[in-house]
Amino acid sequence: MMLQIHSKRRLLRSRGNDLLIASFGDLIYHAFGKSGRLIVDVLLIISTLATGISYIIFISESVASIASSVVQGTHLSFSLLRLPNMRHIDGPNSENLRLLSEKLIGLSWQSSSIYAWFILPVELALSAIPSITLLAPFSAFGDTINFSALTALMVSDVLEIKKTSHINTMKAIGNLMTVPSSFGVGVYAFQSSGIMIPIESAMGEPLKLGRVMGVAFVLSGILYSVFALLGYAAFGENTQQVITLNLSNGIEAMVVKSAISFSLIMAFPLALNPMFELLERRFSGRRVSLPMRAVSVFIICLIATTVKQFVDLLSLAGSSVSCLLGFILPAAIHIKTMKEDMDNPPSALIYAADYLLILFGLVFGAFGTTMSVLEFF
Repeated sequence: MMLQIHSKRRLLRSRGNDLLIASFGDLIYHAFGKSGRLIVDVLLIISTLATGISYIIFISESVASIASSVVQGTHLSFSLLRLPNMRHIDGPNSENLRLLSEKLIGLSWQSSSIYAWFILPVELALSAIPSITLLAPFSAFGDTINFSALTALMVSDVLEIKKTSHINTMKAIGNLMTVPSSFGVGVYAFQSSGIMIPIESAMGEPLKLGRVMGVAFVLSGILYSVFALLGYAAFGENTQQVITLNLSNGIEAMVVKSAISFSLIMAFPLALNPMFELLERRFSGRRVSLPMRAVSVFIICLIATTVKQFVDLLSLAGSSVSCLLGFILPAAIHIKTMKEDMDNPPSALIYAADYLLILFGLVFGAFGTTMSVLEFF
């Protein structure tokens, strides 16, 4: 991602400091013209859509799990009442009792799809907020809750590890065919091509961006790694794609699931903001378009109700779109800008590194995309 910043600085040196480069789209426009900007805009929109879909899937699955726990408690209460017209019902786990409760309510509360539509009005309201500045407090509040919930989740993993007797029999490395899929998820988690140049432009000391991002990525990587290792050590091969589904049905688990879901609801509109800005720049003259935002959120919720493979979705987005945005296109732009900046000719090693990055992105991207697509069918 820092290749974007290096390319921007080379372009400013070679073409003058008056050049406007405020986004990744601007950068690729000055390197490859209108077609390059169109490609990046489409890829960023797809990447943002995948982010929104993954948020809705995670939230709806977690809320459905909470509802399932509540319904089970309701079933137990029904069975203890032993009403006269329910004497044929045989215990809280009876299929007849489950069907009865669904008929009384009118809906299957264990289906995650229904909660995507319950979330829709809230996200429509939050997405109508036009300014990132106004959205920031919601996101910060959500992040605080999310951090607390994740801490509680890791504590829960540690307690589960203490009770687990099969930890010594777990495989350190599973099926090697899953490596590309895992790589895709990792790339998706760290890829942030759409925000690098805006972040640098907003910094008081832009030259410190590399150091700040390096520290942030190391800390995030450590946190992700510890979180993943604890989850796998606690649940092994039974680890769910949505990690909160591994939690028990107790009150503490319901609080953690609710907290993480709430934090993602708060973060959702901010995550979609880059897509909103791209669409409004192209179709509404940079003016806020509430109908366009509403349609976008509706489409995300609609797709989320049909896609159930949470990890496969992340892997597909990471192996395809994120590889292009994170490896291939930045390296290609860097090569182009180095050829223009004749006052600072690069070494052959830098060219070689860029070409290797492109090759790496192509090979792993193609393999990971193929494996992810096959998982859907």
